[in-house]
Amino acid sequence: MSEKTAERKASVVLVFYQNKFILLKRKKRDDDPWSGDYCLPGGFSKNTEKLIETAKREFEEEAGINSLFLEYIQSMDYFEPMKGAGVKVYPFVFSLKEKKELQIGDEIDWGSFEDITSFVRKKDDVKGEVFVKGNIVIWGLTFRILDSFFSGNESFYDKPE
Repeated sequence: MSEKTAERKASVVLVFYQNKFILLKRKKRDDDPWSGDYCLPGGFSKNTEKLIETAKREFEEEAGINSLFLEYIQSMDYFEPMKGAGVKVYPFVFSLKEKKELQIGDEIDWGSFEDITSFVRKKDDVKGEVFVKGNIVIWGLTFRILDSFFSGNESFYDKPE
């Protein structure tokens, strides 16, 4: 693994309004290993961009809501996706100061405010542990982030990087 690959960083945001969080579904694309999956808003950091700046920029691009409406709550320790070795994904938790409608971006097929209590935890033979609600299946990195957050098993930082 090259040094440059080992340094790749990305940010995702877990954004709440009241007891619901924003969940998106990525459009299918050949160049995207997470294509078609349900996800949290997020993406790769650009150049010298701080991780929290990446989180806010990606939130604006994918959810279509100005990041000025975000109120920082906490940061979570990084996760490493099973696909995309050498990437560290840093989750940031925010609340929306007021209810805003999603204006989903070009890379996104669908978006909604969801309540985690409406999902059922299941074991999938291919995807492992998942959260399921109707046709929505949350798995992989997004599952791990949500599971850690909602189970209280995650370590948090006081300040964003």
